[in-house]
Amino acid sequence: MKITKIKKSSSRTTNKVIVVAVIVFIICGLSAAVFFFTRGQAPDATQSNDASELFETPATQEEINTGSSVKEDVINSDNGPGDDGSISASTVVDSSQVRILVQISKILSEGTCSLKLINKATSIEEPPVDIQALPGYTTCKGWVVPVSKLSPGNWTAQITVTSPSVTGSTTTEFNI
Repeated sequence: MKITKIKKSSSRTTNKVIVVAVIVFIICGLSAAVFFFTRGQAPDATQSNDASELFETPATQEEINTGSSVKEDVINSDNGPGDDGSISASTVVDSSQVRILVQISKILSEGTCSLKLINKATSIEEPPVDIQALPGYTTCKGWVVPVSKLSPGNWTAQITVTSPSVTGSTTTEFNI
């Protein structure tokens, strides 16, 4: 009986196989990572941001009319307690600016607000701003007046709101 010796693989061959396997594993891992992290995140130039594409069928005329009717009802309805259209204003003064904030207790869909700043010797009119309806009330889009535009002393901010259903004014005082 003849005994044959089994030749050992050289350690070089084993090391080569391990290195090739590790490289293949890393390449597969990187490819998978790139695929999963970039899929759907970078918008295609041909994609549209139109929300209507998210739905399988476009809205019917009945759905459009119902939506418009609900919007009109909210705008034109009695807005609940405090819906008298009362106007209130406040100011926030810091070292560089004065912010004039206005709240109207009724939800309005259109209109403008004007601001006049008055002290003993000066009257300054700021450009009018539009109103903005929020869920429970309406606000003027507001003003930010640099303190450098105003002289030191007591000031009165006179705000006038004009819209089809509410017209009125209010004042608030602040000191520079």
